[in-house]
Amino acid sequence: AVIAIGNCASFGGIPGANAEVTKATAASEVVLEMNEDKPVICVAGCPPHPDWLMGTIMDVLLWVEGKKERPELDENGCLKRFYKSTIHENCERKPSFESKEFLLDWNDSEGIDDLCLIRMGCRGLKALGDCPVRHWNSDVSWCVGVNAPCHGCTKPGFYRKLPHGPKQ
Repeated sequence: AVIAIGNCASFGGIPGANAEVTKATAASEVVLEMNEDKPVICVAGCPPHPDWLMGTIMDVLLWVEGKKERPELDENGCLKRFYKSTIHENCERKPSFESKEFLLDWNDSEGIDDLCLIRMGCRGLKALGDCPVRHWNSDVSWCVGVNAPCHGCTKPGFYRKLPHGPKQ
């Protein structure tokens, strides 16, 4: 098996946005040309969480050694156990979303730590990953936890729709 690490290797990433110039190609496309029977397992994210990488490597090694079934993948070729729910499902700001309390201006410091960031471009409704549960930086925080909207970096082509301002 081949493990594609990060959005660029998994899906072409930002360099693939202008592939005619950069010649950037997803690892799965390169491997398919070389050996269509070789599985490619993606570890999506920009960057991917270290736990996603290590967990994927462990699952692949156990599978190759015959000690575990083939890892269950989602439609993007990622391990389902890391990418099975949306960011929104586990977001600590979900109660604000449900009560329609949205941040509308980055200069509004009151409530910035609690208000839903969907109107500021958060893509957590569609992005898959366990970021709100797993956290980053030795379990310190994650993007939304430090008042940045989720950019959906686990999705192929996430960079095409990066937010540029409030959505009314």
